[in-house]
Amino acid sequence: MTNLTDFRFNDPLQRLILSTMYVLVGTLGILGNSMAIMAVLFSRKLHTISNVFVVNLSVADLMTSANLFGSIGQLLHPLGVQAGPDWMCVLVAVINYSCPGVSIITLASISLTRALVVTKPFLAARFSG
Repeated sequence: MTNLTDFRFNDPLQRLILSTMYVLVGTLGILGNSMAIMAVLFSRKLHTISNVFVVNLSVADLMTSANLFGSIGQLLHPLGVQAGPDWMCVLVAVINYSCPGVSIITLASISLTRALVVTKPFLAARFSG
């Protein structure tokens, strides 16, 4: 049995496959979340309190999807070293850690809001204006 700390991600084919998946997921994430944001911005009927949460979730997911492209340079580098300036590495790390957290908090807020509307509709109506 091998030790998990001995793992090396050196196979160029694996790196290429993972980079291709990053491009595919990043592109679809950018397109889908951009369409969700534009739909809410341009449709007057979608200007609701619930859709504020949806737009917040879309912005966080859009940033996460766009951030995938920052990791491709490091994946494709033959030595797996940092492929950019230090500030870019820090920016990628900040987005990698903060945006998924924002997505989780937004999803929790959506579920709490929906639970309040279902279980206590009169109280929810008082707060929605």
